[in-house]
Amino acid sequence: MNSAKVFKPKSIVMLASLIFLVFITTLIYQLGKEDDLALETFQYIDENTEYSLELGESLQHGKLGDFYHCIKNYRPVREIRTKDGKDGRAKLVISDFTFFKFLTIDNEVYRFYIGFVEDGLDSENKKVFRTSRKSKSYAVNCDLSLLSISE
Repeated sequence: MNSAKVFKPKSIVMLASLIFLVFITTLIYQLGKEDDLALETFQYIDENTEYSLELGESLQHGKLGDFYHCIKNYRPVREIRTKDGKDGRAKLVISDFTFFKFLTIDNEVYRFYIGFVEDGLDSENKKVFRTSRKSKSYAVNCDLSLLSISE
């Protein structure tokens, strides 16, 4: 006698439904989960944090100033609000290992993520930096003119 179990169609549907439910629950949990890298970063920066801003060909230095108070009020990316204008990208470096990547329209940041860099060696034993962790993307509306510029 064959001892193999035969699944009935109803059992298969229930199993598939259970797997789908677990998948959806996990997805919803991950979407609502707070971002550890963003939390860590905003715990150790403030308006006096020094930065370097790479915007196109220009490089600017200073302190975060009022920009810090704006960007710390970030929103989920689904709440992006943009305007018409010239789009661009910028990179704000706040330490040897932490940076913000911005999407901008007319110098207003509307979306960003935070990256964490680790150093290592390439195939020729030269020191290289690689992005090892990235935060989720977030929505803001912060003008880059809020950054304090060093003279």
